[in-house]
Amino acid sequence: MSREVISTRRVKKSGIDLPRKTKKRIRDVPSTPRAQAVSSSVNNQHTPLNRDNPIASTLWRGPQLRAARNGTRLHVSDLIGKCMRMKALSHLRKVPLPAQQLWDAQRITFDIGETIGNFVVNKAMENDGRIFGSWGCHCAEQKTTANCTRAEALDSPACPDCGHKYDRYLEVDLYHEELMLAGHADLGMMWDEYVYLTEVKSANANTMQDYENRPNREHVLQLIFYYWLALQQGIRVHTTGSVLYVRKEWMIGSPYVEHQINLEEEVHLLEPYLEEARQYTEAMKGGALPTRTVCDTPYETRATKCMLCMECFKD
Repeated sequence: MSREVISTRRVKKSGIDLPRKTKKRIRDVPSTPRAQAVSSSVNNQHTPLNRDNPIASTLWRGPQLRAARNGTRLHVSDLIGKCMRMKALSHLRKVPLPAQQLWDAQRITFDIGETIGNFVVNKAMENDGRIFGSWGCHCAEQKTTANCTRAEALDSPACPDCGHKYDRYLEVDLYHEELMLAGHADLGMMWDEYVYLTEVKSANANTMQDYENRPNREHVLQLIFYYWLALQQGIRVHTTGSVLYVRKEWMIGSPYVEHQINLEEEVHLLEPYLEEARQYTEAMKGGALPTRTVCDTPYETRATKCMLCMECFKD
């Protein structure tokens, strides 16, 4: 039964200016059998909507779990930011590392960063055919070419199965077999017959001001690691590379800040991390555990939160 609305006085609701009539309609939407059937088919555990913010309350359901990397292979980010002793113990004692809880704000931030990274690569491909990578066709099998420039990939014959050119950019796989270490540089470009590596990072307005003066140390280490891995694979890499920061928010002018790094001069910074990788590899073969480098005692804050703390310090 419809309800006659006489007053059209405007009201404020959650910061949105709504007429009284619209507000009445929101409250008086009937729950018909058809609507209930549709709702049941979408979600068998349907709960009543919050009348004040029905969409936001539907989205806000708690964190999503992202599985930890529990394999034996190392990623560059593992060496830079994580405890190798904990990772070795996790594998040897068969105790999987816990999944990471990602709240919506974190997931949005990560998605923005990924979108910015894709934008930079696509923009670079629009402007230059020297982008270096592995190139895929449009097959479900994702067939790829050997590492080459985009121009070379487009000049190669099309895929015989799907008929498309190899025009899908794929990051070059960088891998060190002995150390079980892997990584992917965000962007490579041919420069005087050498691959110029670039690490792309997004930043908000506040951190962008800091990055205008100097790059983040961990970001520089990542770039140096990719340089070192590429050299180990025999790729001809330029001795200079860039850390490129991209501002997330709107601004007048260029959103980019670029820092060039002399990779050849700074490669010595990797030695303590490579030593940890060697110790980890030896532990995987039955040798001693990696040296404890993160926590000095089991009573430190980080140690008390580690599920392998007792195993780590029992010796």
